[in-house]
Amino acid sequence: MTTSCRGLLLPVAQAEHWQRMGDAFRHTPPPWRLEGCAPYMLAACLAGIVGLVFAWVLRRNDHTARCDDPEKLFRELCQAHELTGEQRLLLRELAAEVCPRQPAAIFLAPQCFAPPTLPPSLADNHAALRELREQLFA
Repeated sequence: MTTSCRGLLLPVAQAEHWQRMGDAFRHTPPPWRLEGCAPYMLAACLAGIVGLVFAWVLRRNDHTARCDDPEKLFRELCQAHELTGEQRLLLRELAAEVCPRQPAAIFLAPQCFAPPTLPPSLADNHAALRELREQLFA
């Protein structure tokens, strides 16, 4: 045989080794698995939920759009008067007793803060209500 033929036969003779060379690749897992994607899917869901809550809060506190919501008007007036959380709760209780359908009307009625006109459930808070009246109507 010539040397050129011998060079061609040598790879053919080693074909058995070539077939076993790919054995390690046959049992490899797929490039991705569902278990590997779970943290990313969870993070995407959490980011979506945070985004929805953020959009809801922005829409809820949007001061530029017209609104027919009495609760939103009450919140906006409390924010405009820079009331604390405790003052807001007390004012909301008074508004619920005096004008339940339109709680923001309490901002137009200083007479509702006077001790003789206070509902019995708020009679023990007359000092805090007097301070609140001074802050709102002074």
